[in-house]
Amino acid sequence: MRLYQWQRIQSNTPIQLERKMFSNAFGWVRGNFAYYLLNRHVGRNAYPFNLSKHTGSIEYVATAKEYQGQGVGYDLLTHIMKIMPYTAYVLEVADTNIGAVKLYDRLGFKEFKRVKAANRRRTGVNFFLYMRRDKPQD
Repeated sequence: MRLYQWQRIQSNTPIQLERKMFSNAFGWVRGNFAYYLLNRHVGRNAYPFNLSKHTGSIEYVATAKEYQGQGVGYDLLTHIMKIMPYTAYVLEVADTNIGAVKLYDRLGFKEFKRVKAANRRRTGVNFFLYMRRDKPQD
């Protein structure tokens, strides 16, 4: 099921969602609601900096609770970064997501930007960390 269309142009918005596909997949009400919520996030400039066409962005990494701490995330990201053609990768992570920050550190990501989170009291997130990893030359 494809709910998005990749754009092969330089842009801060790498994904363009297709509303009709959400409606077809989830029904009119749920589909439009899901489209609205997701489009608010991916429809905006995803990062407070520009990405080059040689930089890949890593989005929405998650591991099921019962598999956390077993190297699944590490192996998955290592494999993806190995086979993709990008020369660098960037990602955004909440400062309070300690497990993810440690994983990205182990993978060689380095923080290069920190932005105060809106609604810090409500969300519990103080900052969004922007991390980068250059792909090693073979």
